[in-house]
Amino acid sequence: MNAPRGHAAEDNSFARSASASAGRGLVLIIAAVVVGAFLLSQGFDDPVAVVDTGPDEPSAVTDDTSTTDETLAAAGRSPAETKVIAANGSGVNGAAGELTQTLIATGYVTLEPTNSEVPADTTIVYYTDGWDLEATTLAQTLGLDPALSVQPLPPTPGFDPLDANIAVLLGADIAQPTG
Repeated sequence: MNAPRGHAAEDNSFARSASASAGRGLVLIIAAVVVGAFLLSQGFDDPVAVVDTGPDEPSAVTDDTSTTDETLAAAGRSPAETKVIAANGSGVNGAAGELTQTLIATGYVTLEPTNSEVPADTTIVYYTDGWDLEATTLAQTLGLDPALSVQPLPPTPGFDPLDANIAVLLGADIAQPTG
């Protein structure tokens, strides 16, 4: 009878098999990297055009098949580029200050909160020329329906908007007391 053998064959067939498997694995990894690099290079070759919208507006990046106003509107500014003032029309003491702290935490540049001479039951997000998309985004951030709450800044809003891009007239609907 033959004596029992260990796990490795005496003819080194296990070592040859392991070496071949490692070689096939290395080839698969290299192939995956090459395919991935190719796909990434194809994904970033989309034709784009940079549209100069003037000195007061950011440049918009669009595909070269469309330069409609809707496409230009899709190039919104970040909160860090947006100056916002909160004006308290709610009658809740300190509510504009609380909203200002919320805006700061969200990344907006804020101006000193103020009070409105005009009382407001509902919150209105006013925007200056060219800032309507950002006002819509801010309204959504505050949990408001932009179709009902976003409006152009009127000539006399009941408070001084200073040099804000967006002014929030804080109404009793979302005002939070100081706490």
